[in-house]
Amino acid sequence: MLSAVQTIFEDGYISEMPTSAADAQTSVLAAISELGADPKVNSMAQSLLSDATDFVNNAILNYDTAKQSAVSAGGFSANASAQAAVALAGEQEFAEKRTIANEAAINEAKQAVLGAKNALAGSKADALDAADDAFANADTAITAAKTTIDQAYTYEREKAIDDGASESIIENIEAY
Repeated sequence: MLSAVQTIFEDGYISEMPTSAADAQTSVLAAISELGADPKVNSMAQSLLSDATDFVNNAILNYDTAKQSAVSAGGFSANASAQAAVALAGEQEFAEKRTIANEAAINEAKQAVLGAKNALAGSKADALDAADDAFANADTAITAAKTTIDQAYTYEREKAIDDGASESIIENIEAY
């Protein structure tokens, strides 16, 4: 992940090369915010910056999920080893090995829950982003439709006047 931030650093958008994923997120989001504050940024650029923000936040969620998956894999391995030790234990070692195996199984379950929690956070973030995009697109569509209707009305009104309708006739039609 930090290798991807290297290009952003080398291009001069951030002043220091981050040493952790959290630092990278903070630095890149600050750079995106700074770019977005430029008065020359148009709506297309704002949309691209919004996408970039989403990409950075999703990357962090994916990174956190991957880290948790690695911890879970370690838990799976420890549990498997502990279960194998129970299976191979003699009568005197059995109780001690079973206790260790039970602790490993509980730890594995905790790690699985944490992994599911990270996956849920990622899904929630994706869903919220999709909702934001849907509302932004709806707003754009409504604005475009209103503009089109207004332009069509103005055109038809001017055409009616050009074709001989008087202002009073048009006002009467509008009042009706």
